[in-house]
Amino acid sequence: MIYLAPCLLGADARPLLEIAPLSALEQRLTLKFTEVTMIGSDLRITGSRLRVGRSVYGIIQDIGRVAGIEAHGEDLACDCGSNLRLERQAIGDA
Repeated sequence: MIYLAPCLLGADARPLLEIAPLSALEQRLTLKFTEVTMIGSDLRITGSRLRVGRSVYGIIQDIGRVAGIEAHGEDLACDCGSNLRLERQAIGDA
């Protein structure tokens, strides 16, 4: 279970999880989200380890960019952009 606050702390912040560096992508820990719940302005993410027999790799087609961050009271809105056309993409597409 992970609680995720809507804030960015920068490169010097303590990491979410401290694990040894990976020398190959196959060493990664793959998770399956089973529940995502709003708790105030935070997210509670529940999941379990997903054991897969083989990996699926994709081709990086674009790198997104943060165009701006605006304050709305105590909330922040992040305007992100990409050159990809996402109309036909669904959540979970690789």
